[in-house]
Amino acid sequence: VAVGSYVLGEFGLLIAERPGMSGEAQMQVLEQHWPLVDGQTKGIMMTAFAKMANLYEEVRPAVTAFLTKFTGHVDVDLQQRSNEYLSLSSLGPDVVEDILREMPPFDTQKVSTLELALEEEHSDTHDKNVYKKGGQQQEEENGGEDEGGREPPRGPPPRGPPPQEEVPNLLGDFESTEEEITVGVPAAQPVVGIPDQAAADRSFGKMVASPQGVLFQDAHVQVGLKHEYRGSQGRIQMFVGNMSQTPFKNFTIVLPLPGYLRTDVKDELGATKGPVHLEVGKQARVMIMAEAIAPFSDPPAFTINFDTDASTHSYDLKLPLAPTSFSEPVQVDKAGFMGRWQQLADKEAKEIVTISRPVDPSFMETLRAAMAGMKFAQCAAVDGPATCSGCGTYKTGAKDAAGNPISVGCLVRMEGNGDKFRITARTLHPTVSAGVLKAFKAVVQSV
Repeated sequence: VAVGSYVLGEFGLLIAERPGMSGEAQMQVLEQHWPLVDGQTKGIMMTAFAKMANLYEEVRPAVTAFLTKFTGHVDVDLQQRSNEYLSLSSLGPDVVEDILREMPPFDTQKVSTLELALEEEHSDTHDKNVYKKGGQQQEEENGGEDEGGREPPRGPPPRGPPPQEEVPNLLGDFESTEEEITVGVPAAQPVVGIPDQAAADRSFGKMVASPQGVLFQDAHVQVGLKHEYRGSQGRIQMFVGNMSQTPFKNFTIVLPLPGYLRTDVKDELGATKGPVHLEVGKQARVMIMAEAIAPFSDPPAFTINFDTDASTHSYDLKLPLAPTSFSEPVQVDKAGFMGRWQQLADKEAKEIVTISRPVDPSFMETLRAAMAGMKFAQCAAVDGPATCSGCGTYKTGAKDAAGNPISVGCLVRMEGNGDKFRITARTLHPTVSAGVLKAFKAVVQSV
C-alpha cells in the first residue's frame, strides 16, 4: 500500500485519462486501505492525497475534507501533516506546484559521500581497506597476508558502508538530467544587451508559428532559425552571423538544455563549448535534435556573448519551442469540441492581452493561419467572426506502463473584443495548459 500510494501520488497522472483510473478513482482505491495500514504508511498516503489535490481539481474537496478530520488527531505526525497540507493553499498556486511536484530523476551515476571519503583516506597508504572498492582484490592478491608478511588480525572485520542496492527506475523514459552544453565565458559585466526587447518578443512570437525566419537582429548580430517537428521529435538549426565591421572575440553560445527535452547538439565552430573567434560576415551554425519527454511551459533560453573592439555584448534569447511545437492537429466537430471543452472547465489557463491593432477580418485571417502553423486544427463550427478555436495533441517520447507513447490533448479558444484578446487553453495537465497559453499569447501579440 505504501509503494502504491507513492507511485500514484507521483505518477498517477500518466494513467488518469484511462477509463476507471481518474484522480477520484485513484483516491478511492487508496482510501479503502486506510483503516488497515500503520502510521508510517498513512503518512505516505496523506502525501499522495495532497499531490492528487494539486494535480486533479475534482478531488480537492474530497482531499480537503479528508485532511480536516485529522487536524486534531492524537497521532502527532498525522496531525502535523494534515495541518501543513491544508495551509499550503494560502501560499499561492505557484508555491504549491513547486512543493508538490514529482520527485526529480534519481542519478544512478552519483558516488556516495562515504565512498569518496574512503577513497581519499586510503589513497596515500600502503594498506588497503578490503571494504573499499578494489580492497578485496588486493587482499586476495596478497594471499590473505599484508605486505609485511603478517597475518591479518583475527576477529570480526571493521564495519564498512553497506552495499548499495540497485535502485529501480520509477521514472522510466521520463528520466532526464539537467545538462548544460557549455558554461561559456561570458563577459563579467556586459555593456550592451538587447536594444529593443519589444521587437525581439515580436520576432519570437512570429517564429513560434513559422518554420523559418529571423529570431533576432541588430547592427552587430543576426540569429536565424529553421525548425521542423514530427510528433515528439524536432530539429532546430540556428545560424548566428557577424553583421558588424569587426571580428567577434570571446564569442560563445551558452545553451543550457532543460530536463523536459532529450537532446543532441552539433556545433561546427565550437561556440557552445567555449570562447571562439567569429570573423566579419561569417556564421556559427548549431543543430539541435530534440525530443519532448515531459510537460513544460517555458521555452529553452540561451545567451549569445561576444566582445568587439569597442564594447561587450550579451543577448538573452529564447528558442521558439512550445508544447505546440510537438503537437499534431486533431479534427473535431462542434459537439466533440464543446463536450471536451466543458469536461476540462476546471483545468484551464487563461489571460486577457492587449494587442496593437483592432480585431478585424484581416487580423483574424492572419491568426487562423498562425494556428495552422502551430499544428492545431481549427474548429470553425464553434467560431464567430472574432473568435478562433483549435484542437491538437501534445506528443512526447515517454512511454506509459504498457509501452504506449504519452500524449496530452489540448484545446484553445481565442476571443477578440476591440483591442483585447482573451486566450484560454485547456488540457489535462496544468503545465501543458500554461505552455499552450504562452505560445498563443506570443503569437497573438506578434500579429
